Amino acid sequence: MEPSPGMNKTVLFGKCQFEKNKDHPYINEMIPIKGCSPTMEEVKEAFSQIGIEIDPMIIKKIDKGVGILMKKYEGKPEFEEKFF
Repeated sequence: MEPSPGMNKTVLFGKCQFEKNKDHPYINEMIPIKGCSPTMEEVKEAFSQIGIEIDPMIIKKIDKGVGILMKKYEGKPEFEEKFF
């Protein structure tokens, strides 16, 4: 993905997005989340910088939610878990 023009703030989520887009001309204010994969604490801090507070229960139970989402891809040949 690349940043969209006209946005006040741009969150670069993860090391790859940060490295790819850190000097992109469309970015007015960058909020980097540089981890690979970012920790939930890094995500929480970055979103807090832009005024979005994440409910602590979401962070506490994130693994359960991700597991539910992954089940919808189970058994599909085009899905490769190693990329997620």
